[in-house]
Amino acid sequence: MLKIDVDEMTNGQAVAIELGGGGEGLPWMTILDSTGKELVNSTGPTGNIGCPVGEKEQAYFMAMIGKTIQRASPEELKQVEANLAEYANELR
Repeated sequence: MLKIDVDEMTNGQAVAIELGGGGEGLPWMTILDSTGKELVNSTGPTGNIGCPVGEKEQAYFMAMIGKTIQRASPEELKQVEANLAEYANELR
């Protein structure tokens, strides 16, 4: 995991734009493969999901994870989904 701070890092905004983000709100996420090719990003059907607190945002985030996960059991994915829902409920 790498965090690019577009405000504090030298060339942070340029790197975010090169990755495809930088203009859609924060946070914006992308998941890359080992060669740096993008597999999926947080721009969903209605725009950037940001911090996924809405039900549709959470569903898209879980789809991102499901599309890219390599080593997780269905039970572990359900736990991630439950933790995300609990976190989101605290923010609402």
